[in-house]
Amino acid sequence: MNEAQADSARILVVDDEDRAVEVERSLLKSRDVDVRVVHPNDLKEAHLLNVDLVLVDYKLDLWSARDVPTLPISLQPRSGVSLATVLREHIRLLEEDRPTAVALHTAHLNDIQGPRLSTEVSHHVVASLHGLEWVFEKSDPSRLDQIAILADSARRIPNLWPTDDDTAMELVEQLLGIDADHRSFFHCLRDVVDCQVPLGALPSDGGGNRFMRWLLHQILPYPSFLLDEHWVAARLATAIDELQQVISDGQSRLAQDLDSIKYSGVLAGFLGNRWWHGKLADYIWELLQEVGDDRHRLREELSRRADKQLSEIPPDSVVVLDPTTLRPKRTLEPASGVVRIRPEYWPNFASPAWMEIETIGDDPGLITMVDLLDRDQLEGHCDDS
Repeated sequence: MNEAQADSARILVVDDEDRAVEVERSLLKSRDVDVRVVHPNDLKEAHLLNVDLVLVDYKLDLWSARDVPTLPISLQPRSGVSLATVLREHIRLLEEDRPTAVALHTAHLNDIQGPRLSTEVSHHVVASLHGLEWVFEKSDPSRLDQIAILADSARRIPNLWPTDDDTAMELVEQLLGIDADHRSFFHCLRDVVDCQVPLGALPSDGGGNRFMRWLLHQILPYPSFLLDEHWVAARLATAIDELQQVISDGQSRLAQDLDSIKYSGVLAGFLGNRWWHGKLADYIWELLQEVGDDRHRLREELSRRADKQLSEIPPDSVVVLDPTTLRPKRTLEPASGVVRIRPEYWPNFASPAWMEIETIGDDPGLITMVDLLDRDQLEGHCDDS
C-alpha cells in the first residue's frame, strides 16, 4: 500500500475468482478505498491486519486445496458463511485498535436466507443471525457505495470502549454526530438511550463491532431515533412523493430545514438518508407555536417554506407496510383503516408497524402478526379473527 492510500479505508476481499472482482475493485478504488483480493487458499493472518472490512464471497467452488478427500471436514468450510466465522475469530484474537467489519458478498441470497425471510428484510436479519455486519447482493447497484460507507465507518470507530458509561456515552454522541449545542440535544440523546444503545464490550467482542451491529441491524432498518423519508412524511402529514420532490430540489426553505436535521454520523447514507426523530419533533412543535397550534395553518406554513402547495392529508395518517416485503408503501393511510402488527425481528423500541386491514384479509400468515389488542378490528374482514 502506498502513502497516498494510507488514510483510505481498507477492504480485504476473499474470493475464489479474482477475475470476477476486478471491475468492482476498480470501482471501489474510485470511492477512496484500498482493496486487496485474496484467494482463500492464500489467506494468511497478515492479510487481516489493519483491515476495516473483510468481504467474503458466499460461493467458494474453485478451492481445490479445501476439497482434498483426506482433509477432515472441520478444515473444509463449505461456504463463505462458515469461512467468515473462522475469520471473525482470528480477527478477534488480533486485538486491533478499531473493529473489523465482516460481511458476505453474494449472488445467491436465497441460498443463505431460506424461504421464511423476504428479500427486503433479509439483509440485516441474515447478517445478524450469522454474526456478520451485513450481506451484500452482487445484483444491487447500491452495494459499492454501501461497502465503501461500511469500511469507512469501521475505520472511524474504536474497538475497545471506555469502561465507564459516562465516557462511553460521550463516544456515542461523537460517533452519532449529536451536537451538544443544538437545542434538541437532550431530546435526541434520550431517544438514543431509549433504543438500548450498547455502551460496553462483551468478553468475546469489542465494543466497536457491537455498536456497528446495533446501528446496522436494529436502528437503520427501522423507525426509531432515526427516521427515513416515509416516517418524516407521516409526521409532517405530507404526501411521500411530494416530500421527496422537496428534498430532491433542495432549494426551498423546507428542504434546508430538513437538511439541518439530517443524520450525518457514522454509517450515514448506508440505507439512504435518515433524519433525527428528536430534531423533527422539536421542529414541528416550534412551527405549531408560530401558527397557534392550528394544523391547517401548519400546512400552509409548510407549503410556504416548500415554495409549492403541499397536498393535505389526514393528520393521523401512518406508514403502512407492504405484506410481501414488509417495507413501507409509497402512500400513507388513515389510522382508522389499519391495525398494528408485530413482524418478527421488529425492535420493541421502534415506532409501531402498521398494515391495512383490507390487505390482511384471510391470510393466516398476516393475521398472526396482528397485535392481539387489534385483532377485534379484523371482524367482518377476515373469516378467522
